[in-house]
Amino acid sequence: MLLRIREEIREEFRTGSVTWADFKKLFFFQFFPRAEQERLKREYHSIRQTSTETSKEFMQRFLRLAGFLGAAAGT
Repeated sequence: MLLRIREEIREEFRTGSVTWADFKKLFFFQFFPRAEQERLKREYHSIRQTSTETSKEFMQRFLRLAGFLGAAAGT
């Protein structure tokens, strides 16, 4: 699978047709193992503000997780 993804990335750059969304998708699948993706998804769906965390810190953590998950964050 990784070889296929690498080839897709190479081909996209050769043709010059890669979009930012496509690049992010390919990069994410290449460099974030499935287990890490699942961990981030679980953390997102069970997120709670800790007693030592400010509202700003909580929001930053929430937005970081949502950014990693992209469209999956809304599901």
